[in-house]
Amino acid sequence: MAAALADTYIVNTSPNNNFDGNLSFEFGTTVTSVEHALISLDMSGVTSAIASATLTVNVATPGSSAVTCEAVLLSDLAIVAAQATWNRYATGLAWTIAGGDIDDGVAPVEFTMPTGAGALNIAVGTLLEYARLRATSPAWLMLQIKTPTVAENRCVMGSLENGNGPSIEIVTAAAIDASGGVQRGVMRGLMRGGA
Repeated sequence: MAAALADTYIVNTSPNNNFDGNLSFEFGTTVTSVEHALISLDMSGVTSAIASATLTVNVATPGSSAVTCEAVLLSDLAIVAAQATWNRYATGLAWTIAGGDIDDGVAPVEFTMPTGAGALNIAVGTLLEYARLRATSPAWLMLQIKTPTVAENRCVMGSLENGNGPSIEIVTAAAIDASGGVQRGVMRGLMRGGA
């Protein structure tokens, strides 16, 4: 079973501030800052190849412009949500690159900045299959605008703390059954626990 464990965000103009525990988390830009959303996913129960995976975030305040955004897999670090900032992933441990160390072994997944409230679904199967193969749990995803500009364009999402946080649905390819068909299993996980 995969489940979302934590969500937070980091801001370049508040490089040493931690925003974990807020009732929302966000990514995008303002006229003065760049924000990245971080989401932790428990991958310990995912043992079969991932055929597809959908991350769903609940958009409370949408962006102002439908720009290209990215979901990326962060490097295999011991990230601590309650300590993560723009400058560090845990107390006393700096990112190699401020704003998050992206794992270059797997390509980012592009999606469009939502311009309406509601559920935003992001196909993250390639990212999580790579995390599964590198035996990483939890896996940390980061949402960001692909090419940040100096403009107000950020997405505010519900967090685990308000009970409206991200969820993940993973479809795994299982063993081929006796009739030659592929059996597929679906795992759904919600923040702080599983469903």
